Amino acid sequence: MIFRLQGSSPGKKPLNKKFNCIVPVILFTIILFGVTHFGADALTPPSPSSAESVLSFRYVGTFGETGIPYLTDTDHLFSPEGVGVDPAGNVWVAESGGMRALKYSPQGEFMLRVGEAGVINAGDIEVDDAGNIWVTDRGAMRVVKYDPKGNELAQIGITGEQGADNRHFTFPIGVAVDSSGNLYVSDEFNHRVQVFDAGGAYTATLGVTGEAGSDNAHFQNPYRMTVDRDGRLYVADMNNHRVQVFDANQKYLATIGITGECGNADDNLRLCAPRGVAADARNVYIADAGNNRVQIFDRLTFAYRATLGSLGSGDNQLSWPGDVAVDRAGNLFVADALNSRVQLFDKNLAHVRSFGTTGVPYITDAAHYSFPEDVAVDSSGSIGIVEGYGSGQRFIKLDASGGPLLTIGQAGVPGADNAHFSTPEAVTFDAQGRIYIADGYNNRIQIFDSKGGYLASLGVSEGTGEYLFSEPRGVEVDERGNLYVADNFNHRVQIYDSSFNYVATLGASGAAGPDNSHFNQPQDVAVDKYGNIYIVDTCNHRVQKFTGSLEYQMTLGTSGEPGDDFKHFSGPTGMALDKAGNIYVADTGNARVQVFNPSGAYLTTIAGDPGDKTGSLRNPRGVAVDEAGNVYVADTENHRIQKFTPGDPDWKQVNTNGFGERQQQGVVSLEVFQGRLYAGSASSSVGGQVWRLESNQQWQAVNQPNFGIGEFSSGVIDLAVFDNELYAGLGWFDSPGQIWRSPDGKSWHVVTTNGFNDSNNRAVTCFMEFDGGLYAGTGTPGRGAQVWRSASGNPGSWVRVASGETGTSNVTGLAVFKDALYASVESDHQPAQIWRTLNGRDWTTILGDGFGDQRNISGGGMAVFRGCLYVGSGNSAVGAQIWKTCDGEKWTPANGEGFSDPGNEKVELVYVFKNTLYTGTKNFTTGMQLWSSKDGTHWDQVNGDGFGDSNNYATLWSNAAAAFRDRLGIGTWNQANGGEIWMENK
Repeated sequence: MIFRLQGSSPGKKPLNKKFNCIVPVILFTIILFGVTHFGADALTPPSPSSAESVLSFRYVGTFGETGIPYLTDTDHLFSPEGVGVDPAGNVWVAESGGMRALKYSPQGEFMLRVGEAGVINAGDIEVDDAGNIWVTDRGAMRVVKYDPKGNELAQIGITGEQGADNRHFTFPIGVAVDSSGNLYVSDEFNHRVQVFDAGGAYTATLGVTGEAGSDNAHFQNPYRMTVDRDGRLYVADMNNHRVQVFDANQKYLATIGITGECGNADDNLRLCAPRGVAADARNVYIADAGNNRVQIFDRLTFAYRATLGSLGSGDNQLSWPGDVAVDRAGNLFVADALNSRVQLFDKNLAHVRSFGTTGVPYITDAAHYSFPEDVAVDSSGSIGIVEGYGSGQRFIKLDASGGPLLTIGQAGVPGADNAHFSTPEAVTFDAQGRIYIADGYNNRIQIFDSKGGYLASLGVSEGTGEYLFSEPRGVEVDERGNLYVADNFNHRVQIYDSSFNYVATLGASGAAGPDNSHFNQPQDVAVDKYGNIYIVDTCNHRVQKFTGSLEYQMTLGTSGEPGDDFKHFSGPTGMALDKAGNIYVADTGNARVQVFNPSGAYLTTIAGDPGDKTGSLRNPRGVAVDEAGNVYVADTENHRIQKFTPGDPDWKQVNTNGFGERQQQGVVSLEVFQGRLYAGSASSSVGGQVWRLESNQQWQAVNQPNFGIGEFSSGVIDLAVFDNELYAGLGWFDSPGQIWRSPDGKSWHVVTTNGFNDSNNRAVTCFMEFDGGLYAGTGTPGRGAQVWRSASGNPGSWVRVASGETGTSNVTGLAVFKDALYASVESDHQPAQIWRTLNGRDWTTILGDGFGDQRNISGGGMAVFRGCLYVGSGNSAVGAQIWKTCDGEKWTPANGEGFSDPGNEKVELVYVFKNTLYTGTKNFTTGMQLWSSKDGTHWDQVNGDGFGDSNNYATLWSNAAAAFRDRLGIGTWNQANGGEIWMENK
């Protein structure tokens, strides 16, 4: 209806550490020239708040392929960490980095794939005796069961929901199945193993939920597991550096390794971060990841027997082995994660073959981006992209049209030399086009010339010194060549002059805090032309501004408080400034970019509805603005860069989104009264309001939410002028509908607040003047829509003149045609109807069959054009339709099905302006479309989809259209960022 609510490794930084917000040597090979400047004060321009100065952006293009991080093949394995063997001896690989499950024959031939790259976050894989495949879909918080052909059968856990009860997991990593079909799941961050029977019912917990510990009743980050022929369970208790053994009754039996002691490669009694375990009739095999080996122990006595492997990439060498599996013939499979392969050894531990391509996790090109972390644009319009997340390990430079110019780094392969990166986090260009990259896990800034030639490094190891960093995540060069580094885990910003001499520190080294002298994991920095410094203080959920002399000036966001309104951020990570000094913040947790003027006044939002459709974002982390004002967003988890450009050539937004409040989710009604434009808004949280465009072009609320009464009304659904007064119809969902009226547009008087004494009337949906009286339609979900009439509009004068059968829900439009009043009526599940009256009292259903199609259940607005009546509808099979009648009896279609776009679900708006018929569609995919026709038959689209924003998905029937100052105005639903008003700009 109206509202549509929509593991870490010891000694290494965890790949997801960038989300962990729990609330000196310099190498020079060149000299960079510049003049140091740190003393300027900030310029503070006035806050733009008028309709003439509203800022908006429209989506114009994508670099990369949505959802596809790299070229997909089956000859390469990206971080294969889990391995299993089926009864036929085929090997299954859980490709953690590639997020797939792959099946190969023992001879290395590819057989089957489950999931696509970037879809199934495979952490472990197990094959049961029936050949069913169990996969831990780690990031989705579930375990999935597939049949031998890869068809999904069932799941345990609730997709996308983490938790500590017995229905949820928090990043499940390991899975094992015993001969009775019992399922064991290692729930890593709940520090437990969950046990389920063959039917998926929970039966037991090993460990203590949410409590890490080192005794035999606890785990600390349990990883992968196996069950042997006697029903004994082996759990790789990773951060306790041991394997725990339980008997068939789930009682503790033994420990392999020394609890809490991480051994080295010369120590056969100690393990270091064991991540996988397997057992056959004789041996227990342990993937001793931290020591880059497989340790083999006697299955009965647990005595050490042998070691397989050492650090390296040769056939008998390993790099961070994640798992082991053994088949019935005694062949051993080792998931050699950082070597991008699975190695097969025979029962004598002789190397047989490898699956995958050693050292090459995947193949790609310059048109695909694996988790783009940041984006920058140089003065020529060239685009720089860094692929982070421990995944892409590249810098790619494109020309302005997206053509590849150069690449630095090796796809998917980390390194510490000058030809590699290890999780590059940020990129920027200086005035000469030199490239600066924050090489996060290498704790350094790498500098290259414009053609990709290496120039210099700043920082050589992790530390707190003036020239050392702890995972730098943001980098900036100002107009004078000064360098700024957001030194994330040191909770500071380091400043250097153009010759890389240390100048100053903002924040307190190593000390996080929420006051104006501290930061908590700052992740980006920007500098304006006046020398003011802006810092994205990620875990404090804010942006801090300082003068060039390092004096605090202001805060955007609310320190320490995440939120999704316009006064809050949720884990912001990136930012940029445009030529006017406007501030663009990648508000990562809210899947949007927030835009403010230099004084901190909110201007607009880009995106805001998480997803992969055009104009939507998933975990955006970087943002850049070019000289022309185009905005580029690193849409990280969609594996793409999205480009937005200011405004729309034919339409202008004339209100700030939601009038500055995201909760005002729709502008659902427009009306002109006494020469001024009025707008009715809808909000499911604070109630509807009426707004007026004042003579100074600023919008003012001319009533309190809900008109100041306790009863809750979600929206001002229609506005109408009758007898020189402005009427407002309110309602939806939470209380009976209301009518208010005003003689001056500011002082309001109640007409009814109780749905005409019928509590089933949840909304007053539309008004129309006819035969000297005012008519009002109602929304009465499932109870029978109604029409009411009053000759004066006064309280107590209203009479019900029409009532629909049970099942009808809304009167969606009223129109006067050929001296009769018509009503468009929709139902919850029945065909749409058209009612008619000649005298206002006696009504007839002249159409009750959905225009001859039972699938037409949604009604839209109505309008009279060129002697015919036009009505919008929604057909569940063919989409948006327009129907017309020229005699009031015979109805014919007036457009093609859905305007040839399957995303157009319904025609909501039907409106006449300047001898042109306009219709507006509901489209949740690309945004509403506005179509015009001079003859009622031939149609042209006159707006970009959603006015450039897919979140603008519809109007409310015809209520949200009005002609003002000889221009057409349209109000939209935008639940991501608040309702908008668009005026013709021709």
